[in-house]
Amino acid sequence: MKLQQTQRFYAVYHAVNMMAMVSLNSQDWMRNRERHYRHVANICAPLSRIFTLANHTNGENWTERPEVVWVVSNLSPRSTSVGDVIYSPTTARAWLVDQSGLREIKHEARSVGMMPIDQEDFATWLCEREIEVVGHAGTRFGSPLVEWLSTLLGTQCCIEDATCGWMLIDSRWIWRTLPTWSIRFQQRMDSAVYRPLTGGEAFTILASVELSLHTL
Repeated sequence: MKLQQTQRFYAVYHAVNMMAMVSLNSQDWMRNRERHYRHVANICAPLSRIFTLANHTNGENWTERPEVVWVVSNLSPRSTSVGDVIYSPTTARAWLVDQSGLREIKHEARSVGMMPIDQEDFATWLCEREIEVVGHAGTRFGSPLVEWLSTLLGTQCCIEDATCGWMLIDSRWIWRTLPTWSIRFQQRMDSAVYRPLTGGEAFTILASVELSLHTL
């Protein structure tokens, strides 16, 4: 598991298929981020400046700017353009670059089951709250994982065995299967003594979960 930065930043994702500039489809982000987009950089700056900072200007390579705190290796990213996405790991909000600027990608009820549950995003969220209490061990109702998942849609999440669910506005629940790393993490929470956990403590547990998965 690698964490690029612990400070707050925006992640820049470039569309893999240049046809995305012609046919904008936010569902590509919702349904299969890994297939349609490549994470190319992290930038520490206000959202209003990210697009400008992620573009070559006056012969200056944008990846060399001081606000760019991480750049993908073995690749020279192009200028950010229409069809690309700017993502906030802190809030799990994303914006699609279109012809008029940034358009937020809204999580629709039918898309919850396809929303990415990404280990790197969870790790980043924990590290940004290194000394803050992010949840409790010894429970699945207020564990760090549940608290993070609840932020993804801004509504309460719960975990039952290997699935998680979100309550929608009309009181319906949407359920989906959790990835293996998150199941193992929650199992650690369930078996622990009840106590508050900081982001740093939860990150240590997450790292040990990943290590155990890689040694199987």
